[in-house]
Amino acid sequence: MKKHFLTIAATLAFAANAQAQKADYLTFQTTDGTEKSITASGLKITFKNGMLTASNGTDTQTFSLPLLSRMFFSATPTGISATTAGNEATASIVGGKLIVNAPAGTSVTVYTADGRRANPSRLEKGIYIVRLGNKTLKLTAQ
Repeated sequence: MKKHFLTIAATLAFAANAQAQKADYLTFQTTDGTEKSITASGLKITFKNGMLTASNGTDTQTFSLPLLSRMFFSATPTGISATTAGNEATASIVGGKLIVNAPAGTSVTVYTADGRRANPSRLEKGIYIVRLGNKTLKLTAQ
């Protein structure tokens, strides 16, 4: 009887703790490190033609599935954006390969998190530092 009571007490404590960690937002992270959050209240997620669309009635976010690296619930919204203004160089990792959008002649170098040079066409799961000309990016391969 005492063992049963302790199990119930532990379950209730876990449930109370889980309820205390309120998650008001669903955050989407893309392969280029961009994060966008949407309010979870009234959230509807649909999939069509390789795209994920999340809508809560007031806000809608759409993502290409191959470029979506993860999504998670959080108590606060996140808005980390990739820089894409004008002709600025950008990069992402898709299917283990580095995809670069940069002006012609831009030098590209990829390093592992521990400083070793990496082959941009064979990137294993992990964190990479990418140099695009004079710009440095931190990217994650999933």
